[in-house]
Amino acid sequence: KPFWLSGFRKGLCRRRIAPAAGMKIEKDGIEDPLVYEIMYFSPVEVGDERYINQLYFQTEIYNRTWPSTMVDRMSAQMEQLKHCELGIVSFDDSFKRRHREAVIFHCKMALAYLDARQARIAMKLCEACMPATRSSEPRIQTDPEADLDFIRVVALSVMACAARRVKFYQRDRK
Repeated sequence: KPFWLSGFRKGLCRRRIAPAAGMKIEKDGIEDPLVYEIMYFSPVEVGDERYINQLYFQTEIYNRTWPSTMVDRMSAQMEQLKHCELGIVSFDDSFKRRHREAVIFHCKMALAYLDARQARIAMKLCEACMPATRSSEPRIQTDPEADLDFIRVVALSVMACAARRVKFYQRDRK
């Protein structure tokens, strides 16, 4: 039975597509950037960034395709993290900020694919960025400005949502 014929599932889809008007919060109303990032990955709508990202990754360049350029960028960022662990590249504030922004953007991209009903690609994207969320060096792993624990939680959260969606789609096909 197709999912759009099932009343229960139809209600679920309607709630996902058109959230309550009270769930939208303007980005300007949130002062703390960490709170904004937490809310970005939640069902609460904050500004239009998530919707714009979803539309961007639905363009014909990215629609239903593996974003190889973005994944290559993440691989390069992970290599730089390894170089920091070895002491080749300095682990300074600009690197910490750049690394955090790169991984958060990668998770936002995975969430955009998930919102566009591309759960398998979203799950693979999260798996691809997992090495960037941990370090073998304790000084890097525990650095509060690098915030590796937070970005790991974000990546795992998006991956869990994608895995649930994949399981949901598989169940619908049966």
